[in-house]
Amino acid sequence: MKEIKERHLFEEKYRICGMLGRGRFATVYKCMHKETKQYFAAKIVQKHQSRVDTEISILNSFRHNKNVISLFEVYQDSRESVLILELVSGGELLYVLGKNIVTEYDMTHVIKHLCSTLYCLHYKHIVHMDIKPENILICNTLHKPALRLVDFGFARMLQNNRPGNLEPLRGTPEFLAPEMLRCDNLDVVTTAVDMWCVGVTTYITLTGISPFQGDTDCETVARILHCDYYLGDDLFGGYSRDAVDFISKLLVPSPRARMTAAECLNHPWLSKKKRSKQRQYTLSSHVISSVRAALSERVISDTMSMLKLNLRELSCSGDSNIKPSTIDRNYKSSYK
Repeated sequence: MKEIKERHLFEEKYRICGMLGRGRFATVYKCMHKETKQYFAAKIVQKHQSRVDTEISILNSFRHNKNVISLFEVYQDSRESVLILELVSGGELLYVLGKNIVTEYDMTHVIKHLCSTLYCLHYKHIVHMDIKPENILICNTLHKPALRLVDFGFARMLQNNRPGNLEPLRGTPEFLAPEMLRCDNLDVVTTAVDMWCVGVTTYITLTGISPFQGDTDCETVARILHCDYYLGDDLFGGYSRDAVDFISKLLVPSPRARMTAAECLNHPWLSKKKRSKQRQYTLSSHVISSVRAALSERVISDTMSMLKLNLRELSCSGDSNIKPSTIDRNYKSSYK
């Protein structure tokens, strides 16, 4: 367990060099250790002590896993926490994709590393809850990728296969699994939530298109609930059938029918004997930058509150509750 130090000591040891990113609950800065001149990432989290404690605990538990971001120091006071993390030079997955010519073969390496990391997390009954391209950092080129999974702020530790953390469901709308949208019962949170996100992430990285994103959050939710996504040849004709099969076995409405991390690792798309056939397929995600812009800054702090706000017109009784039958009518009418 990392020793927690007084918050004021952070400024004494580190110099902030610029902002790397900002979220709803945290801001990440690039910083330099004044004595060693080494660079790190400083994640400053406002309040939310239980969430920070969970993230610290998980990062400590997986400090020997090379695919999980490394935590070096922790500074805290009553108002905020500062996590000193490994600085990953390559950047977010979508940023790296946008700057390199990448093949389907290269992408299988990334997804395999991701599934391998999730296998380790799920084995210890931990659900990341926010798997998406922004939280996958690449240390070097995608041709020999070294992956770091980051941002465990929404992660949950399951106890007896149920979440021990009773905070509201959270996530990014385009990546929310359908079971999380159908009810506000925390029992729906299982490791299958992460595997749905793997399917969405794979789809985006191959095509440059978010499979469920609509013009509004309401439309996005409807598409997710109906599992309405497209696998036509104009998007996937240049890829192997194994890639399409891999996605289709993750983007399924039933959590129990979804592939697990272990099953993903054994899928032909990620198996060594099949990879040689994928070298010639170049990713068509040439509009990846526009997808990244659309996905960023759309984190929803409380999923159920968001649904009650944006789906108010979908409730026949006017009580703002989600009713699948009503969503179905509104969804179908939008296509008439």
